[in-house]
Amino acid sequence: MTTHADHPIRKRIRLAPDSYEQASAYFVTVCTHEKQCLLSVVDGQSIELSNRGEIVRAAWLGLPNRFGGLALDEYIIMPNHLHGILCLVGAGLARPSSATKPGNELPLPNIMRVFKSVSTVEMNRAFRMPGFVLWQRSYFDHIIRDAEDHVNHQRYILENPARWAAKQPAFRRVSSLE
Repeated sequence: MTTHADHPIRKRIRLAPDSYEQASAYFVTVCTHEKQCLLSVVDGQSIELSNRGEIVRAAWLGLPNRFGGLALDEYIIMPNHLHGILCLVGAGLARPSSATKPGNELPLPNIMRVFKSVSTVEMNRAFRMPGFVLWQRSYFDHIIRDAEDHVNHQRYILENPARWAAKQPAFRRVSSLE
């Protein structure tokens, strides 16, 4: 379906906006542009972050400083994607933060927009590559329903390096560390 022959209508991939404002935990996955393997190298169960991966890690870990009601749970930076669990803390439970910037409301799309923007800007600055596109458009999210779902997603994150190593040919080094 199109509005004009040259402009297809994009299918909505998110729930209604108020679905992301509740105090809840969210599992997210964000992939690098064209799935480029530039964030880390997986060697069995261990992950060695590249310089680019370190920039992404700093941006991820800095999110609670920008969003006072945000707590980070398990996360992992794979060669071409990041998996993480973000917890939006309910009203009255949020820790005060003088670093929280006005306009940085808590809904998940705002958090992901800031993460992708900050990590891309820092990457462009560090590697003197203005205009470099780090992330694919959008991201995957899943609202964590209960304690069992939470534990299952934590396990998925922790076991991700083993799954990655099992899928990669033994002779192929997937990334070079800079």
